[in-house]
Amino acid sequence: MIEIYTGHQIQADHALSNELYSFRFEVAVGEMGWDLPNASSSMDRDEFDLPNTIHFIDRASSGKIQGVSRLNSLAGPTLMRDIFPDYCAPDRLPQTESCLEHSRFLAKRNGLSTTEYMKVLGRLLLAVHEYALHTSVTRVASLTYMTHYNLAVRLFKARPLGLPRVYPEDGNMYLAFTCSVNEAGIMNTRRYTNISNPQITMRHVLDLSFHNRKKVVAA
Repeated sequence: MIEIYTGHQIQADHALSNELYSFRFEVAVGEMGWDLPNASSSMDRDEFDLPNTIHFIDRASSGKIQGVSRLNSLAGPTLMRDIFPDYCAPDRLPQTESCLEHSRFLAKRNGLSTTEYMKVLGRLLLAVHEYALHTSVTRVASLTYMTHYNLAVRLFKARPLGLPRVYPEDGNMYLAFTCSVNEAGIMNTRRYTNISNPQITMRHVLDLSFHNRKKVVAA
């Protein structure tokens, strides 16, 4: 089950805020070994968790968080522009409301089978692109493992923003790229993940944007 929140809603709900940032720390630092300079008190919250950030949360039937991701407008502060500009060629990174940066795309491995883990990632990826499609966003940008780009090429119209680079902290190859947002890419992802039902609908987006509900739950 996917939940979607604005950053303002996250900030206004102390319990939800602690739950989200604790989960991110547990996965990013505890499971993946990331060195996060802003992580403290077992929380992963950084300067890109903004009031207008869009957060996606995947919950198990038990109510526990299984995965998360977030979107930020490239017209404002982003990881790719402000922290990792070397991964993008000059003037290649869009700085427009029509392109969103996708980051903190995390799922918990411990306690999940490989199939369950991939389903969590699949639901989150679909939710991100469905939200983008409903809000007239044309591209989603990511800085992630080179292997993820190879998959993005299969699912979306992806194009690199720079050359692949090795990140010295973990020795992995990373690439910055954008994916086109369209119905064809979403259908490709549904077939690839074997997830047929939409994760986000226009009703959910309208509820989030105009009614400022505490949370929006996709069936």
